[in-house]
Amino acid sequence: MRPKKIQRKGMCNKNNTKRFGGVLSSRIIVTELIAPEKGSHKMFGLEYVLALIKILFNIGFAIVTALPFHFAWVRLAPKFFSFLPKIWIGLSYWEMVGILLISMFVGDLIQRLTPKFVNVTQNNTNDTKTKAG
Repeated sequence: MRPKKIQRKGMCNKNNTKRFGGVLSSRIIVTELIAPEKGSHKMFGLEYVLALIKILFNIGFAIVTALPFHFAWVRLAPKFFSFLPKIWIGLSYWEMVGILLISMFVGDLIQRLTPKFVNVTQNNTNDTKTKAG
């Protein structure tokens, strides 16, 4: 069963504007997802499986993406970035994979925590039947 969508209006001040993350917006309806009642889960744990698949995909992506970055850094850093400390110039491959994983995790957190100002939905309500002929 899908979560139910409800719409409620945010807290308004006297000018009929709402606050979202310190930004004033006028007449925006906030859509929230409400968890379904207990016992109505037909696919228990699917969200955890999908989260695990996403984590494994991010690890694989970081491992593959770090290869060209590591080889480029090893060749170019001593020549063009000699003013940096030696610990930054001598990054190992696995340290670069860790940097990519942490940056992906932080980027995902930023994406989840920032408010969405525009929410576009489409409703198809054409229930009329046409006759051919």
